[in-house]
Amino acid sequence: MKKALSLVLALLVAFSMFAVVASAEGESTEPVKTVTLVFRVDGEVYQTVEVQAGVPVTPYTPENPVKQNTDEIRYTFKGWRSTYDGQLYYKSTIPTPDGTEGKITFDAEFSEEDISERQSFWNLIESIFERINKIFQYFAIVFNW
Repeated sequence: MKKALSLVLALLVAFSMFAVVASAEGESTEPVKTVTLVFRVDGEVYQTVEVQAGVPVTPYTPENPVKQNTDEIRYTFKGWRSTYDGQLYYKSTIPTPDGTEGKITFDAEFSEEDISERQSFWNLIESIFERINKIFQYFAIVFNW
C-alpha cells in the first residue's frame, strides 16, 4: 500500500510540474520597453517621465500648469496637445503607451481671455461720478450758474 501511495504522489508531482511549465510558456524574456513622456510649457520642459509600456500614465502626468496672466490677457489651461497624434488630452485621458514610440511630447495648451475691456469696481464708481459731474455742468449752463 505504501508503494502504491508513493507512486500516486510521484505522478501528481510530475503532472503539477507540467502545469507550471505550460503556464510559463507564453512569457517573454525580452527587456521591458520604456517610453519617455516629455511635458512642455511654452517650449520649456516642464516635466519628463519614463514609464513602462502598457502602464497607465495618469499617476505620472503633472498637475495643470499655470501661465502668468498679463494686464490684457488671462490664461486658462485647456489640456496637453500630443505631438505624436495632434490630439488634445486631459490628465485622465492620456492613453497608455504601447511601447512602439520611444518618446512622446505633450505641449500645454492655454485658452486666452481678453480682460482689457473689463472694469474694476473702482473704475465703475469713477465713471458714475464723471457722469454726475457732466449732468451738473449741463445744469450750470442751462441755469446760468
